[in-house]
Amino acid sequence: MVTTERREATPVQLTIVARKPSQFQRVGFADFQLTELVRQARGNEDLSSKELLERVREEFGGLDSERVFYLKYVKRELVGAATFGLWAPDHSGEGGDFWRALEPSDELIEQEVRETADDRKDHIRALVSARRPVGRRARLVSPLALEIQRIFTLPSHHGEGVGSDLFEHAIKEWDPSIIFALTQSPDAVIATKNISGRLGFRTFFGTTELGPNLARLRAYEHFPIRDAYKDSKHLRLQPSGVFYVDKVKLPPRIPQVDGLPFIIRAEFASIVSEQYGAKGKYAVVKPLISVRSEVLEAVA
Repeated sequence: MVTTERREATPVQLTIVARKPSQFQRVGFADFQLTELVRQARGNEDLSSKELLERVREEFGGLDSERVFYLKYVKRELVGAATFGLWAPDHSGEGGDFWRALEPSDELIEQEVRETADDRKDHIRALVSARRPVGRRARLVSPLALEIQRIFTLPSHHGEGVGSDLFEHAIKEWDPSIIFALTQSPDAVIATKNISGRLGFRTFFGTTELGPNLARLRAYEHFPIRDAYKDSKHLRLQPSGVFYVDKVKLPPRIPQVDGLPFIIRAEFASIVSEQYGAKGKYAVVKPLISVRSEVLEAVA
């Protein structure tokens, strides 16, 4: 499927191409362009040509039926690429695990309770049971969640909305009720807030809700979704509210937060602190979650 989009007052043609996994081998000349795009977007890591090509094929060639990727061109130059997970209740792997954790059965609740210390069993039962209304409503709104997995932009095209165009295109095509990602990027947080907000979502980063004109501290409505996402990814939430991710999957970088509103900088403080302490051994991230407004309004 090929969709051509034109911006007003923009003289060049912008093309977004959606690729299913089976189509990867037919990308053709984009193979080299993908390699160069990934190399530059990841900060010119010290990788051999073979290692870099393996990384590209891991990102874009190893997709299954529950993932899709998009390529964005300006004329014939590849300037951006993105991969997304399509998580439906009947899927195997992380997608199905997420929906089962978000709307747990009685058996699943009791299993979690059995695996918990005696003095926390009632607490865990209440927490896990609280996910049910959110899961039910999300299924009614749209039984699909979208995971942002990778977005690459050619450095020479930063600031042109390449990643935002790919993200918005995916939302409009798949119409999910929930969107999530693990990120340490202020640009990703701001872009997600702006785009998903225009499309009827409420966005949360850590314990802050990012509204159209302001941010709200101590937001907890999204916690059932955060916890189901955490469980499906088999991640441990640290006391500071961050997750650790293998540096191969996400290059560890110190976020640049200068110029951000104070309330958003406060959410990044724990990421910055722990990333310094990690010394490049892993990436420090927080969950970025967008939920269609009607999902949370119905269960408030």
